[in-house]
Amino acid sequence: MALIVREESYENYGRVLYIANEKQEMRVTLDLGPRVISYNLIGYKNMFCTDLIRQSNMKDKQFTDIYGKDKVWYLYGGHRFWISPEDYYTYYPDNDPVKYTQNGNVFLFTPPVQQVTGWLCEIEITFDETEAKAKVRHILTNKSENEKKASIWALSVTAEGGRAILAQADNKAGWTPNRYVSFWDYSNLADKRFYADDKYFALKQEIEAKVPFKFGVNNIGGSIITINNGCIFKKTYDHILGVEYPDGCSSTELYTCHFMLEVETLSPLYAFAPGERREHTENWSLIPEKSTNLDEVVKFL
Repeated sequence: MALIVREESYENYGRVLYIANEKQEMRVTLDLGPRVISYNLIGYKNMFCTDLIRQSNMKDKQFTDIYGKDKVWYLYGGHRFWISPEDYYTYYPDNDPVKYTQNGNVFLFTPPVQQVTGWLCEIEITFDETEAKAKVRHILTNKSENEKKASIWALSVTAEGGRAILAQADNKAGWTPNRYVSFWDYSNLADKRFYADDKYFALKQEIEAKVPFKFGVNNIGGSIITINNGCIFKKTYDHILGVEYPDGCSSTELYTCHFMLEVETLSPLYAFAPGERREHTENWSLIPEKSTNLDEVVKFL
């Protein structure tokens, strides 16, 4: 079966590019973003959150002083491409149309160059023609005239009710630590949504939660699974030992609030000369799985 590829309208996101094979389907926004706004097995629910009421946004005075009084950044939901370390320049208001090209099963989504920051953030998706898999390359180019230092930040905003799990680092490090864990100031370590044992970390989304929770780790195994709606969404990437990562050596960060669970991976911190480009690649797969038992699902890591 050849891929099904077409432009269509989706919810209140305007035009999207719909891509599907016999096992999986995906939608990528074209009037904003880009966001991979939906990704699921055929016949299953969307693994990603869609913020249809735009409840998560940025428009305070410090933001508008940088971007202009009429500008707003919206989460939108789905999977997005960001820049770390986080600051106001991370929240670029990416609300303009996106161009795309197709070469067989490879799709390149190119937004306009960010006028304030000088970054160009492109997403290239290689959509598997037969399996429930995709390769997602985040390509960051410094279009400014100044050297910059940054990490490529890939964030999947997954739907309510999910649980994300990753393995702790198990490398032998001798006299030095082998596990680095960062917690944000609003994270209560007694929070029942957070789980840790001698092998794994996990974070669960609960709609009744009153405060968010976030932590980051040096995920040297480079694998995370998110379980929701009878399906596992798996992301893998390369964690590079011996290099600098943002947020206390975090290459994976998990964040949850009352309406979503964010599963994030980060590249090392790179110095970007003017015109220089770097990449950070995630490999995605979808696996049917009814169990949510930790002992049973960790086999997929």
